[in-house]
Amino acid sequence: MKTLLRKKSFKIISISILLLLAGGVFLKSQGANFSWSQNSWLGGISPNVAKHSTDADNTWTNYSAKDNSLNIKGDGDAELKKADNWQETTDADFNAYTSKDSTLAVSGNSIKLLKANGATCSVAGDCQSNICTGNVCTACGTSTVSYGGKTYNTVSIGTQCWFKENLNVGTRVAGSATQTTSCSSIQKYCYSNTESICTTDGGLYQWNQAMCGSTTPGAQGICPSGWHIPTDAEQYTLENYLQNTTCSASRTGWDCSDAGTKLKSGGSSGFNAPLAGTRETDGNFLNRASNTHFWSSSAFDASYAWYRYLFSVYATVGRYDNSKALGFSVRCLKN
Repeated sequence: MKTLLRKKSFKIISISILLLLAGGVFLKSQGANFSWSQNSWLGGISPNVAKHSTDADNTWTNYSAKDNSLNIKGDGDAELKKADNWQETTDADFNAYTSKDSTLAVSGNSIKLLKANGATCSVAGDCQSNICTGNVCTACGTSTVSYGGKTYNTVSIGTQCWFKENLNVGTRVAGSATQTTSCSSIQKYCYSNTESICTTDGGLYQWNQAMCGSTTPGAQGICPSGWHIPTDAEQYTLENYLQNTTCSASRTGWDCSDAGTKLKSGGSSGFNAPLAGTRETDGNFLNRASNTHFWSSSAFDASYAWYRYLFSVYATVGRYDNSKALGFSVRCLKN
């Protein structure tokens, strides 16, 4: 009944599994011929509830679906496709009615497709994020976070919840920062050694300091409890969500032409990235108001780590690796 296919999609036999479609649309059983068109998982309850008997599979004459994660096969099986960010559990987990896919919940003998952020909801269990605030699904449970004497705004983008401002925590140093291996004494750079710029643009951190000595992707680092420095894959999830077309996760260089504009200050995503510039290994500060770099928590090797790059005159997002000794901005992501 619950089969994990080799191509890593879930095959759902239309005569045996109940699909709860984001508001209660059901596929049930009773004999007849039907033509069924599924327009959206988010459309609420539909008056067109198709039914057929358990011995009348062949009487279904037509299927169509506009949701790209659903495929209706010629043999009458409904198939939920694997998402790019799918986290597959074991067969035993699935047989025990558990799933890690954000759009799919398994409970008892039913499968429920969860609502995306921005959809209306009545309870938290309706939402991919498991957060229903003001009858709307959102990734952020609260709008602000107090940390290190500063209040940070948050923004819900897709299934992710981000700080809306660059992190600004720790003590400013004018010379070379010590590569600390803990968060007991955080050191930051301020552009042109000016504290007021840190207030508006956030601090610039060496990778080892931002990670507090950890080398584990997704480490909390200098972020507050319940938050972490995003992995390279999580940065990809952010930029790809903002794209009209799929960008390349493994590229080195520029891609995702729409995402860069949407991420910068005043962009439609609300991420609000200032062009904060960088602190070079020779101590010079460069390119404020021209570009900005955001560390990921994913190392390239012992000396280099991955980051994302926004540039004032480009709409694109850059994915590169560079020296961990450079001073880049940090943006925290909710666990």
